[in-house]
Amino acid sequence: MLGEKMRNIRKNKKKTLSDVSKLTDLSISYISQIERDAIEPSLSSLRKIAEVLDTPLYMFMDDNNTDDLVIRKEDRVMMKFPKSEMFYEIVSPMPTADFAPSILLVEFELNPESEDAKDCIYHASEEIMVVTSGIVDICMGEKIVRLNPGDSTFIKANVPHKIINPSKDTIARGYGVISPPIWPIKSK
Repeated sequence: MLGEKMRNIRKNKKKTLSDVSKLTDLSISYISQIERDAIEPSLSSLRKIAEVLDTPLYMFMDDNNTDDLVIRKEDRVMMKFPKSEMFYEIVSPMPTADFAPSILLVEFELNPESEDAKDCIYHASEEIMVVTSGIVDICMGEKIVRLNPGDSTFIKANVPHKIINPSKDTIARGYGVISPPIWPIKSK
């Protein structure tokens, strides 16, 4: 369960409930309820806790079968960040107590005339993006690169970037590989 995973990560990071509370502005009681699976936290709260624990957000997601490294399409974890028109499905296996993958594979979908974030984002991971349908413009610093179906690009660690779908009527789809798998991302 999510709460048990969060508690184990917190304890492994040698942080108390009080430490996490002070750094997230969430009450000790609220965090304790999350850890006991008494409540379902908001994505915003999970993000704050993940950042304080220096842990990718997806590490908190429930994994029904931790021994199975095969991910069925219907079992993928879906994610969408607030104020973003980008939808993600995590395609790679989730970490477990015995398995910590060094890469994260996501399938993405970006609505027409939208972008994945208002501001450029950056993270301490390298990323490869492959477009399978539609087109995307990737802003990397001052450079804009257009990717058509079948095209790919490499984004170096800590390079501010933003993904834009300039099409008026076509959803852009593709895959992203992130290594090491790190979340949360930061805005620049």
